[in-house]
Amino acid sequence: MKFLKGIEQRRILDVGCGSGLFSAPLAQRNQVVGLDLSREMLRLARSYLRPVRGEAASLPFKECSFDVVLAIEVLQHLDNPSPFLKELCRVTRPRGIVILSSLNPDSFLHRILTGLEAYKGLSFHSLCSIQRTLSEEAFVTLNTRLLGFPLPLEWEGNGIFSLPFPFAASWIVHAVKNTE
Repeated sequence: MKFLKGIEQRRILDVGCGSGLFSAPLAQRNQVVGLDLSREMLRLARSYLRPVRGEAASLPFKECSFDVVLAIEVLQHLDNPSPFLKELCRVTRPRGIVILSSLNPDSFLHRILTGLEAYKGLSFHSLCSIQRTLSEEAFVTLNTRLLGFPLPLEWEGNGIFSLPFPFAASWIVHAVKNTE
């Protein structure tokens, strides 16, 4: 939400919206569309946003439809994130904002959790590979934030992080669609 402070009167897409709780605060001053595969989650999200059932790799929206696109903890559900990132580029308007987050596969926490049943079938992608693909799809990374675990630490920087951060449990990328 720090990256979206002051966002008003925008059309926002929350991909993998789940119950809609994350983007609910944005719906007070924006038009928020939530996309998810789960009918049950969309039923819950209906009170916060406009629900749409669909898949991340084939977004059912017109080109340049959204000012802001959120994909919070979606990437780990995709074996190959490239088609999804291409779709994000397609539906984001020029100078539009994209915010992605995911667990960090280089983290100690990830190494501990990978043995759990809930993590089976998930794919984790490095921050560098996602940022590289975003830049290939005409996005410029404005800000990257790494969130620590077990200590509540944060690292923030501009551009692309190139080193693994074992204490960073997850990462958040704030990018803008380049118009050039």
